[in-house]
Amino acid sequence: MAWVSPTGFVDLDSEWANEPHIYDNDFDTQGTNTIGGNSWGSFVELTISPISCDKLRFYCDWVSIGINEIDLDVYYGGGWHDVYQGSYADDEWVEKPLGGTYTVSAARAKFHAGVVGGAVYFREFEFNEVEAGEERLLTATCSASSSTTGSLILGKIESLTAMSASANQ
Repeated sequence: MAWVSPTGFVDLDSEWANEPHIYDNDFDTQGTNTIGGNSWGSFVELTISPISCDKLRFYCDWVSIGINEIDLDVYYGGGWHDVYQGSYADDEWVEKPLGGTYTVSAARAKFHAGVVGGAVYFREFEFNEVEAGEERLLTATCSASSSTTGSLILGKIESLTAMSASANQ
């Protein structure tokens, strides 16, 4: 697995500034969004060529204590899927799992401001790419004849019938 940065962005509401700094691998720069009190800011969408992905990570600086939540979604299978909504640590990497491995082409985030409002500094964002050949073995109960066994690997069943037959000889 390897952490990879987005390659582009979409800011539909034109409310963000310096969006490319969200994925420039430099903690001294950031994309920013100023948010009024008791409200959600606008989404910034971070795009990438489709990859197999199992988690996301982000690094943000509250700037003002009024920014108190993130809403993080990921795009796969033709739609947006919720990853996380809630509080987050200030000035450190925060990882959020997707609950499986999916072919992902974008993520989006927006932030919530408390009573005071303020600005968020979105310093970095990355997708965790699951490399080809990296396998996660899942255990499943299956019914099968005595001559057929199998394993569930990355959602595929690989038949071990030939091995099973040779073992019985």
